[in-house]
Amino acid sequence: MTVSTEIPSSRYLPTATANTHIRTALLSAPTTQDVQVAGIGTTKTRYVIRFKNPESAEGTKLAKPRFGIAVHRTPTEGFDLDGDKARAIEKIMEENELTERSYRIEDLVWLKKKDKVLGNFASLGIWFDLAEETVLPLSAIWPPSGEDFF
Repeated sequence: MTVSTEIPSSRYLPTATANTHIRTALLSAPTTQDVQVAGIGTTKTRYVIRFKNPESAEGTKLAKPRFGIAVHRTPTEGFDLDGDKARAIEKIMEENELTERSYRIEDLVWLKKKDKVLGNFASLGIWFDLAEETVLPLSAIWPPSGEDFF
């Protein structure tokens, strides 16, 4: 019988499988080898690791999942992600009535190589908090209805 050591490329693993992978990962890193895990459970969007003592949790961080879409051929003129990302998020939320739908944009980023100059149009990565928020048709997200969008 052959046992695979490959981790499945799935976001949602069965709890027992996730438990094994998480414990193996903690044991394989020098900084977390002595961590004492009391248990591992799941919620709708993440795994919860309970530690036996507070010292075991020191230095750990919570990484929450993000769900993204790419919007291609987005006009870049007047769209300042480096200077005022919060305003850009707010504007996209307003233009597409995402606030009324209780959606939340977690992050925006131009999908380009760092050494490339931003052109007139580019692909825009939009990350949401929940997977359900990514199912809107792209026309509902972008482009905005008016020409003066910033």
